[in-house]
Parts: sequence; C-alpha cells; structure tokens
Amino acid sequence: MLSEHLRALGRRVDRRVERIVAEGVPDRARRWYLGGLAILLVLLEWLHVVAGMRLGVDLFFLAVIASCFIFRRSGLWIIPICLVLYDLPYLLSGSDGWDQLIVRSLVAVLTWVFLGVFTTVTLSKYAETRRYQNVILQDVALARTLQRSLMPAYFESDAVRVDARIAQTMQIGGDFYYFRPFKEKYVVVSLGDIMGKGIPASMVMAIVMGFFYEWGKQSFSPSFILERLNERLYSLWTDDESWFVTMFYAIYDEETHEFVYTSGGHQAALLIHADPQRPIERLKVDNLPIGIFEDMKWDEKSVVLEPGDRVAVFTDGVNEARNPAGEIFTMERVEQVLRENLHLSPGEIARAVVKRVRAFAGSHDMQDDLAIMIMEVKA
Repeated sequence: MLSEHLRALGRRVDRRVERIVAEGVPDRARRWYLGGLAILLVLLEWLHVVAGMRLGVDLFFLAVIASCFIFRRSGLWIIPICLVLYDLPYLLSGSDGWDQLIVRSLVAVLTWVFLGVFTTVTLSKYAETRRYQNVILQDVALARTLQRSLMPAYFESDAVRVDARIAQTMQIGGDFYYFRPFKEKYVVVSLGDIMGKGIPASMVMAIVMGFFYEWGKQSFSPSFILERLNERLYSLWTDDESWFVTMFYAIYDEETHEFVYTSGGHQAALLIHADPQRPIERLKVDNLPIGIFEDMKWDEKSVVLEPGDRVAVFTDGVNEARNPAGEIFTMERVEQVLRENLHLSPGEIARAVVKRVRAFAGSHDMQDDLAIMIMEVKA
C-alpha cells in the first residue's frame, strides 16, 4: 500500500515538473516558489559559511538555476542577491583583499549569468519542441480517427457476418481490412499489410482503401482488382521500389456460396468448417506481392462454403508474433485458438486471437501491427 502511494506521489511530482518545464510556473503559485527560493538561499548561505569559503566552492549557482527554471529569463534577478550573500562572509571576515574579492565576484557572476542563460534557452527550446510534438500528436490522433473510419469493425447481411480487429504498434499503421456488399448478392472481403509502419504506411493504406471504394464494385474477379491496384501503386512509387503490399482479396456469392479468392504475396487464409471433424483448410494462392513489378497477373481459386463455415484472414503480425524467448506464435497456434473458440461469434473469436497473441508476446514489445478478419456464413 505504501509503495503504491509513493508511486502515485512520484507520478504527480513528475507531471508537475513536466508542466513547469513546458509552461513555467502559473502566476497564482509564484509566491510559494518565491518562498522556496528564499529557504534555498538561507540554506546555501549557511553551507557557504560552514564549508564553501573553506573549500572554495560556489554553491549559489544552484539558486540561479532554480530561479531560471521557475521564472525563466526573469529569474536572473536572483544574481544580485546571490552576489551579496556570496561576498558578505568575506567582507565580514576581512580574509581577502579587494582585488581578490572583485576577481572572485566577477568570475562568480559570469558563471551565474552563463548558467542562467543556458537554463533559460534550454527550457525555451524544450517548450517549443513540446508544443511542436503536441501539434503532431493531435494530427496523428486525427489521422487515427480518419483511418479507423475507413475500416468499420462489423458487417452483417442475411447470408454472412464479418468481424475484424486491428492492433497497431503505433497510433496509425499499414494493416488494413475491407468488406462491403455489392450487386445485391456479392460481398467483398479483403485484408492486407503495407510494408512498414507509422505515418508512411498509413498514407499508402489510405490510397489502397480509396482504390477499393473506387474499383471494389466494378469487377467480380479478385485477380482483376489486384491487377488494377498494382498498376496504380507501381506508378506511385517508381522512384522508391522498396514499397509493396501483401493482400488477400475475395468475393463471396451469397446465392451460389462460391468464395473466389486470390492473394498478393499474403499468407494463407484459414477455412474453419462447420463440421468440427473436418480439418482446418488453408486457402493459399502463390502470387507475388502487389507493387513490385509493373506487368503482373494474379491467379485465383475458389471454394464452395457451407452454412456455418468461417474464413479467418490475418496479417503476419498474428502468426509471426514473438515472445521474449524469440519463439514465434506460428500458424499452428492460430489454428488451435480457432478450434478452441468455435462456439463463439466471429467478433469474439477475433478478440480471443488478439488476446492470445498478446499473452504470448508478454513483456516482449509487439514488433508488427496485427489485423484479423473473420467471415461467417450464416446457418
């Protein structure tokens, strides 16, 4: 209990110091800090008389730094007070001549002015940096809100239900998913991973999502969509060939129950049959990622889904997550989690997978974004 109170007190002190460093002391609290400086000056004068004079140590620089820390540039007013307190014991004792006293005082004042100005400039630069960081954080928070608005977490029709979850190592990232009905009986589902993290990956992700909203309803062929997307992306980063996108893209026909899918260098999706006796099937198409070469073709495959079947698609941040020992989560562990939670809804299964991955990683920081989407054919 005591340790918790001490930690709470420490956090409050840290926040107070951080606020003073960034914003200075509020006017209503200045008298309290002036009182603290007065106590500090009395303590320093006592130490100066007891030991400072004998050892030749200047302790009043602490008061100058504290004053400039609290009051910024106006804190330099404390230098004349420090000079009087610094010289007074020498004058009363008569131990030094005037020439020694003047030289010592001049060195002390120059030192204090340098330290005061250095403290003031450093705090000013820090406050400016903090203001700039706050602007960036506000922009990133807005970008995160806009990015999430492009990816609704839930969709349901008379025939299917789709749920998705995403967890990012930064506030914004490059993992994405997309699902949308079109032409009355079709549902598009897609999930992918932009190479990289942070703001650059999120910008590419916005381009990809914009492409889906433009082209997602114009073809029943997943391979055609990936070909058009490849043309768009390749033309954008011809000067930087390090970018690419992996993606699983599928179109489900609610009448025929045909699930046509393709993959742009993405790992296999998992088909979990309604019959628990049937093994989990991996839906994989061996194609290259999107955006690497200009003229590319993507193969596609199809499978007929039964009522109660589920398709799980996820990024490599799930099965390649690492624990502190360096072990990866593996596709087999993902399949095990899916089997253990067949009685749950798609959204609950997605949450269970994310929770298990985070528990596996433990204290080891997540190195990659992760996203998972589960589509269920209603019974």
